[in-house]
Amino acid sequence: MSRDPTASEAYVALRNALLAMQDDASALLSVLSAVSDGGQSFIAAAYYELRRALVQGRLQEAETVGKLIGAVLDAKHGEGAADDEFAVNRLHHDAMRWLADGIGSVLSQDPQAGIRHLERLTEAVYCDDSLQWVAWLWKARAAIDLGDLAVAKTSAESALSLAQGIDGLARGTSLCTVAEVELLRDETGPAQAHLTEATANFDATGDRRGKAMATLTLARVLHRNGQEEQALVAAREAQGADPDWEEPVAFLVERALMRGDHAEAERALAGFGDLEGAPPELARQQRLVEAVRDGVAPGPVVASYLRLREQPPREADLPALEALFRSCPVFFPVRELYAWNPFKLGKESDAAEHFEALASQDLDPEVRASVLLGLGCLASHKAGHRQSAARLH
Repeated sequence: MSRDPTASEAYVALRNALLAMQDDASALLSVLSAVSDGGQSFIAAAYYELRRALVQGRLQEAETVGKLIGAVLDAKHGEGAADDEFAVNRLHHDAMRWLADGIGSVLSQDPQAGIRHLERLTEAVYCDDSLQWVAWLWKARAAIDLGDLAVAKTSAESALSLAQGIDGLARGTSLCTVAEVELLRDETGPAQAHLTEATANFDATGDRRGKAMATLTLARVLHRNGQEEQALVAAREAQGADPDWEEPVAFLVERALMRGDHAEAERALAGFGDLEGAPPELARQQRLVEAVRDGVAPGPVVASYLRLREQPPREADLPALEALFRSCPVFFPVRELYAWNPFKLGKESDAAEHFEALASQDLDPEVRASVLLGLGCLASHKAGHRQSAARLH
């Protein structure tokens, strides 16, 4: 199985040269004509880089690479292709627009809008298979976010089917997504088998983030099975595979808080290094530790909140969320979750009540950003779902 094709010095040099002249079609063609295969291997490697950025939600990086691929395709196929709706360059530009809007919506906590945009690509007859694979993958993630595990399962399986003809990154990532759905459906045996296969794919390609993702999902499976010690070992392995990724640390902090071991939660956070400017998810974990330490919220309330937060939204959980919020109204993350879950379940008036009440409170920056995002999503739905992923930039 091939390693990362973007790691070579030749690829990096050609990529940087083409970026510098991407607005000059004749210069692009001149450089590409000097390459032995006319630039085909470069385009294939650039698509690998694009898919990796898209599946990790790094939209700014994906926009840069996608725009470069589009410029190369425009140069190779000529301006006349703009009138051909099936021209490869036009299909690329359409797919990038739908993916940006779809993934941006999912990252903005608006999975309904995300699915609507992504279906423009998953239902397309003519498109690049690898970009359609990205769309199926994010549709599965959006469905998980909504708690619609039936749609999540079919979308993840469609992504896996397409991935077989793409590469190890696509196969490994798809297997992880299938396993995540199986975990939520309490199908832990198949989930473990798929994660073992995913890890083998990532080992073969040398993808450290992918291996960390597979190992962390395994930690979640082990936790669901009640194998707490093995789950912690797997989470630490995930942290070692990709020390720059915050999710394994968040998992370790949450498990410590659920056990009531607040000193261990603080040690896990400290293990990430300097928290100044840390990712928002780790800032949230820090606030949870501080809430318990400073007496803002009892440890059992925080533990119950974390258990509810790791589940997809379910109608049956709303009474428990309300009871938890009533028991400790100054612990605002509970009410934030109590607002998002009805929104994702289609109860927008209930969500609006809680978002608006929270907006008048003195909130931590992470919760305030989430509340403002929720109000923005509600406004977007009222305006007919007109929104753009550009705001994420």
